[in-house]
Amino acid sequence: MSTSGMQMWKNERQRIKHIAEDYLKLEPELIEELTQCKTEFGFFVRLVRDNGIVEHLKGWRIQHCNPYDTGRKPHKGGFMRATTVGRDMLRAKAAIMTWKCAVVGPTDEERIQFGGAKGGLCCDPLQYSESETKRQMEGVADEINPIVGPTWDSIGPDVAVGPKEIRAFVTRYSRLNKDKGIPCGAVATGKPLEHGGGGCPGRIMATGLGMHFVYEELSRIHPFFRNMPDRPRAIVQGFGQVGSAYAILAEQFGITIIGVSDIYGGIYNPNGIDIQKLSAINKKTRRIDSYPEAELVSCDEFLKQECDILVLAATENVLTEKNASLVKAPMILEGANAPTTPEADLILRGNNQLVIPDILSNAGGVTVSYFEWCQDMQGKFWREKEIKNELKRYMVGGARRTFQTSQKFAADLRTGAGLSAITYCAPALREKHGFKKSPKSLV
Repeated sequence: MSTSGMQMWKNERQRIKHIAEDYLKLEPELIEELTQCKTEFGFFVRLVRDNGIVEHLKGWRIQHCNPYDTGRKPHKGGFMRATTVGRDMLRAKAAIMTWKCAVVGPTDEERIQFGGAKGGLCCDPLQYSESETKRQMEGVADEINPIVGPTWDSIGPDVAVGPKEIRAFVTRYSRLNKDKGIPCGAVATGKPLEHGGGGCPGRIMATGLGMHFVYEELSRIHPFFRNMPDRPRAIVQGFGQVGSAYAILAEQFGITIIGVSDIYGGIYNPNGIDIQKLSAINKKTRRIDSYPEAELVSCDEFLKQECDILVLAATENVLTEKNASLVKAPMILEGANAPTTPEADLILRGNNQLVIPDILSNAGGVTVSYFEWCQDMQGKFWREKEIKNELKRYMVGGARRTFQTSQKFAADLRTGAGLSAITYCAPALREKHGFKKSPKSLV
């Protein structure tokens, strides 16, 4: 059992309870619903390795509360493969998905009405061949088939699960359900575009692009940005799908990338890094430390480098009470889920550093996943320009609403985002379960 996962879930429940109870004065039974996961499905995938050895890999699919009409609007969340996968960590991330969906949207009527979910397989993905990985995802489809579906729970890409893995899952799911008359492709998003894969243009870059849209909108309305330079310098912790997308797009938004890190260490050049050259090196070697025009720094030292924006795009629990005070960046942009612990949050706020929280900043991925789900359900292909325009509308709406809510309650952006999400979810969940509204409740 992962101690860090247990702490993540404890932290998330405390944060929800704090907002729901102390700010919104919600009734106890509604708070109980918001802080529980409704379905926790554990399973084992039996995998025959290429060498004939048989392994049994533990996995879970966790569904947080769905405030909406389950059976029409599904749960939504990624499926990951990592050694850190555990039930409590997935519980926390499933709840985070509920809030992400409820935060974004150009208007209240256009927010994403999905419940949150998360799943994963506990394994080291680097130890498996392409054919073994394909069999893993087929096995996952076999096991979670009873609890997923286009209108019940739709999975998406996550750590070590990309278009190829999603294709394997959907292909297997479609064979299992071919006689049911349902749009099987909508059981998952993040599908490949090529060879009739059914994917959505722009999905791979969606999270990184959404982060830029959020930053751009907040720079127009948040007073903190008055002290930011016209061309800010950013360092990016994590160069996977999210971090690399953010870095590749940075030039278009007037941001200079001066540092990048991966699991092996970081590179830093205060004059800037050629991201196209770095991407080519990373594609060839799967690491970045052979980039020639930068100083090599350790992972710990990387977070301390001088910059204007620290982009956290790797994993959870990166900034803690032990290292938060060493961060020199005035602004932290969260591309990963839960990369900052509550203790680190307090330190950063005390130092007048602005944190743009995960449930807002990295919601671009689930937003474009929602567009892909709509595409599958409607049987109508969405063009890339249309996707980008809609993504901007959803992220800008979420950023404005978060800022306005934080101002209304005199709170930080993380609390403002949580307030915005729960203010939207709570009445729907109350109506769904027939709870009586407390006279003290603000929503």
